[in-house]
Formats: sequence, structure tokens, C-alpha cells
Amino acid sequence: MVDEFDAGSNNDESFQYLNVGERAIVPGLIDAHTHLIWTGDRSDEVGKRLSGMSYHDIAAAGGGIGRTVRATSKASASDLLSIGLDRAATARRSGTTYLEAKSGYGLETDAELKQIQAAHDVGEVLGMPGVHPTWLGAHAIPEGDTEENTVERLLSEQLPAVLDQGLAKSADVFCEPGWFSLESTERILTYAMGCGLSGRLHIDEFVDGKGGALASKLGVVTAD
Repeated sequence: MVDEFDAGSNNDESFQYLNVGERAIVPGLIDAHTHLIWTGDRSDEVGKRLSGMSYHDIAAAGGGIGRTVRATSKASASDLLSIGLDRAATARRSGTTYLEAKSGYGLETDAELKQIQAAHDVGEVLGMPGVHPTWLGAHAIPEGDTEENTVERLLSEQLPAVLDQGLAKSADVFCEPGWFSLESTERILTYAMGCGLSGRLHIDEFVDGKGGALASKLGVVTAD
């Protein structure tokens, strides 16, 4: 620890002063919530939101998360890696040295594994920013499925495959009324955290769904 520093008293010739002009030197930025690997365009939905259409209504009409899932699932592994590299390089130029990268735009097991692999590979290729892959298979209920069936499939099929892949470091759930309930969220995260993944949560984005209390109960590392 430095108790006192007097620039005028330092005579060490090896000591360097760097004039950075009007810039500032700051620690590297850490981005703790990103969706790095996805493709598609939902910019038209901004106008719908501004006109009063709710996020839930947009999703029910085929937009929202499901729309990005459909586009991302069609992309090749090499395309997803290229997209991720471009975004991560942009983040690096802005000072980000480490970022978390969620899946969640595949939903089906093979597509989720492809996203997690791409996120991991971005970190391997660039070195900086480092990448912390997060499994977000519980991002939405697939079209035509039920919440109960989705949870069963996530726990019996998808999470074991993610664990076998060995690249994800965290698990996340989109805990909102109309998406995953408190009960389903607790079940998924309790299982995932018991398998060694750290817990994260999407909560209370639209209403107070009591997700904060669940986050505290489970001891997740992030809840936003």
C-alpha cells in the first residue's frame, strides 16, 4: 500500500511520466451481462414498444426472444464465431478486458452447445477480452412447448450435455411471469449450481416478480 507519494521527490531515472493528454488511465472494464453470440434484426420492434405494445405481446406475436432464436439457430458455427469476434473486438477497443457471454438464443440443445462453443472460442482466439460462458437454455419456452416439459428437458437432456461439453462456467434463467416461474427457476438453478456452475438470474425486468428474494435465497453471483 502506498501511504504517500511526492512526485517532486522521486529522482529514480527509471521512473517514467506518461503524458496521456486529456485521456484517463483506468482499470480494464468487466462486462458482467452480455449476449455476445446471436444474429438477426429486431430493430423494428422498438417502434412497436414505443407505440404501446408490451414485450409479452411482441413475443406472443412471434417477435422478441423467439425471433432471434430462429435466426441464430440457422447460423453456422463459423458465422457465430465471426459475429462474436467482431463484437468482442469492439468491446476491447472500448476498454473491456473481461466479459460474460450468455447462450439462450438456441434453446434446443445442439444450438445452445454451438453458442457456448462460439463464446469460448472467442476468448481463445482474442485472448482479451477474456470470456466467461454462461448457459442460458432457460431463456424462453420453445414454440409449442410447455414450461413443465421445457424444464424436464433442460434438466434431463440439455444441462447434462452442457456439463459434458465442459465450457460453461455459469447457469442463468429468465425468471419472469410468462417465462419461467420462481419454482421452475429454483429447480433449474439448484440443480445447475449443485453440478458446479455458478448461478445467475434475469429477474424483475417487467414487474416485481419476487425474483430478488429468490436470488438472495439461492446465493447467485448476479441478478439483473
